[in-house]
Amino acid sequence: MATIDVLVVGSGIAGLTVAIKAAQQFPERKVVILTKDAADESNTRYAQGGIAVVSDKIKDSFERHEEDTCEAGDGLCDAAIVSKVVREAPARLNELIGMGVEFDRDQTGDFCLSREGGHQAHRVIHWQDSTGLQLSKALLVKVKQLPNIELIQYRLALDLITTQVGVSTSNIDEKLCVGLKVLDLQTNEIEMYHAHITVMATGGLGQLYSATTNPLVATGDGIG
Repeated sequence: MATIDVLVVGSGIAGLTVAIKAAQQFPERKVVILTKDAADESNTRYAQGGIAVVSDKIKDSFERHEEDTCEAGDGLCDAAIVSKVVREAPARLNELIGMGVEFDRDQTGDFCLSREGGHQAHRVIHWQDSTGLQLSKALLVKVKQLPNIELIQYRLALDLITTQVGVSTSNIDEKLCVGLKVLDLQTNEIEMYHAHITVMATGGLGQLYSATTNPLVATGDGIG
């Protein structure tokens, strides 16, 4: 296979959005998405609730959202990261809307806001009770509209392909990632994908637990 410009592993909200943004910013570049199951099978599609974002600055504020998040985190939150995520949320929301994602709105066109555990204000936007499914469907539609994105299903990530590029000052060999070794789950053949940029967006490892609401694909391959 020819060298790919951007190789994205995972077809959840993270993988799809980074692929879309890369394809739009560099329309002359080739973007490939690999996913180990059907394209729409990811943790994203099963997310219900919604997205917490400050959209009413009269009844809510970034500061209140940050306080709620850190309190719910019980001392485990990095305050700087919380602030960054909270304050960038409106812009990221607008990006999703620009990609075709829809959310519930009232008769005046304003977002229908709900309140969930840990939040002192109504700031959770949603699409019925299937927000993740709406996200997944809309982003996959957008991916199909971009001619420089190819989505390849049923590919299991096995290992990164790396090359030694030098020795660091700490005498630890430095390696450069140049692609990915994968297994075609339909033919059981090993494939090599060479890429200038490889993005791991494979989600978590909820299947580590015997009882979980995570889908079967959440086995932490990217972490491994």
